[in-house]
Amino acid sequence: MVIRRGIILTKIFIHRSSHLLEIDCNCPFDKEKIELKASCLEQDVESNGLHFKWSSSSTAFYDTESDNIGKCSNCGCWTTDVNRDGAISDVSRGAIVADVLYCDLCIPKNHPLAF
Repeated sequence: MVIRRGIILTKIFIHRSSHLLEIDCNCPFDKEKIELKASCLEQDVESNGLHFKWSSSSTAFYDTESDNIGKCSNCGCWTTDVNRDGAISDVSRGAIVADVLYCDLCIPKNHPLAF
């Protein structure tokens, strides 16, 4: 244990994860039911003697017709065009190249966003 200026110092490990649910526009939509199911993912977890404590969560609903979100044309993961207004930080960064949306892993190698 390290004490500095009367404060016990600890190391904190933060792990963020997102759970994405695709909803068919033709199916009935029950926001409360979805949020109740999502709250089950927020339980504290004990694993190998480590206690992972839930810290915070947020829920966002996006519309592919009006929001800056779409599927990568190559791999199908959800991504956002970082060159347009309203880029969404909850999904993979991507960009449109020659009228085609790519995520940052699939974008052509000569693009500035490519790894």
